[in-house]
Amino acid sequence: MMKYSNTSLNKYLGINFLLISTFIIIISSLLFDEIQAGTIQAIQSLSYQCFHSDSKDRCKIALDEVEELKLLARSKEYYACETRLLGLESRLIMAMFKMKKGRIYKENLKDLKIACSSLN
Repeated sequence: MMKYSNTSLNKYLGINFLLISTFIIIISSLLFDEIQAGTIQAIQSLSYQCFHSDSKDRCKIALDEVEELKLLARSKEYYACETRLLGLESRLIMAMFKMKKGRIYKENLKDLKIACSSLN
C-alpha cells in the first residue's frame, strides 16, 4: 500500500474534485438543453390537447409548463420568447373558458417555436 503525504493527498483529491465538478457541469448543461427542447415540444403538445378538448386539466398543465419556461426566458432576458409565452398563456386561458378567440392558436405556437429556439 502506498503512503501519501497530506500535501500530495490534498492535491490528488483537489484535482479529482475539479475533474468531477467539471464533468457534472458539462453533463448538466447538456441535459438541461435537452429538457428545454423537450419543454417547448411538451408545451406545443399540451396546448394542442387543451385547444382540442374540453379538459381544463390539460389547459392547467399547459399553463404550468408555459409559466416555467416563461420564468426561464425572463431570467435569460429572452424577451421575444417571454412575450410569445404570455400570448400563449392568454390563448390557453381563453380556451379554458371556451372563448372562441382562444381556439386561434396555430400562429402562436409557430411563433413560440421560432422565438424560443435560441433559449436552447
